[in-house]
Amino acid sequence: MALSTLETVGTALKASSVLELDDRILSKVVAGSTLFLAIFIVLYQPFQLDESSLPDLVFVSISTAIIVFLYTYGFYRLASGFLRKYPRFRSKRLYVEIATTLAVTIAASMTVYALRIGQGQVPISLSNAVLFLYFALTVTPLLVVVTRTVLVIREMAKMLGRNTPKMSQTGNIMTDEPIIHIAREGNEPPLVFKSGDFICASAEGNYVQIVLDSRLTDPEILIRSTFTAFLQQVNHIAHYRQSHRSHMVNLDKVLNITGDAQDKRLRLRGTTRLIPVSRSRVKSILYDLADLQNQKRLHSLPKNHLA
Repeated sequence: MALSTLETVGTALKASSVLELDDRILSKVVAGSTLFLAIFIVLYQPFQLDESSLPDLVFVSISTAIIVFLYTYGFYRLASGFLRKYPRFRSKRLYVEIATTLAVTIAASMTVYALRIGQGQVPISLSNAVLFLYFALTVTPLLVVVTRTVLVIREMAKMLGRNTPKMSQTGNIMTDEPIIHIAREGNEPPLVFKSGDFICASAEGNYVQIVLDSRLTDPEILIRSTFTAFLQQVNHIAHYRQSHRSHMVNLDKVLNITGDAQDKRLRLRGTTRLIPVSRSRVKSILYDLADLQNQKRLHSLPKNHLA
C-alpha cells in the first residue's frame, strides 16, 4: 500500500510542473509562494528587523511580497518560454525550476537589500550582502518544496475527484471545462464552444477553419480572423498546441503521428484531416503527447490506490 502511494506521488510529480501551467494557475501558485515568503519574513525577521517598529516590519513584508511576486511571475514565464523553445530540456524541468527559483530569491533579496540601504536601515557592507544571499539560499529549497507539494496535491485531488461529477439543481452534470469565446471580425457574434469539443484549426488566408466534435450541429466552421488573433485567444487552453505555423491541434484528440522525418502529420479523432507538424515542433509535440499520456495514467488509477 505504501508502495502504491509512493507510485501515485511519483506519477503526480512527473505529471505536474509549475513551468507547464497556464498563466491563470501560475499566478495563483506565485501568489501562494509570495504569501509564504511574506509570512516567513514576519516570523523570522531576516532583514535585521528584530529592532524595527511595526510599521517598518509591515512595509518590508509588503514590499518584499510585491517584489517576489513580480520576479517570480516574470522569471517563471521566461523559463516556460525557454522550455517551449528548447524541448530537449523539458525532461530536466525540475532542475530548471530550482535554478529559476534560486534566481528569483537572489534577485529579490538583492532588491530588498538595496531598498533597506535606501531607507537608511542597513549599512552597505559585504557581510550584509552575504547575509541577504544566505537568506536567498535558505528560502530557495523551501519555495521549491512548497510549490511541488501544492502541485502534487492538485494532481492527486484531480485523480480523487474524477469519478465524482458535480450536479446542478436540475440534476444535470456540471463541468469545469472551459468555454471558449472566439471573436470574429466585423459584426458577427463570437463563436462559442467547449474546449473539449475542439479538434483542430487551420489558417486559410484571412480566415480560420475550425473543426469541432462531429456530434455538434455545425462541426466545421470558417470564421473571418487572422490565425495570430485566433491563437492569442486559445493559447492558454491546456492541450492546445500549435503544430505548424498555420495549424493548431487539441493533443487530447491525437490518435497517432504518421509520416517520415521530412513530413510528420497528426491523425486526429473526429476528422479525416491529417495535420502537419513542422520539423522545429516535432520534439515538443512528442514530449507533450507523452506528458498527456502520463497524466491520463495518473487519473486512471483507482481511488483505493492511495490507501
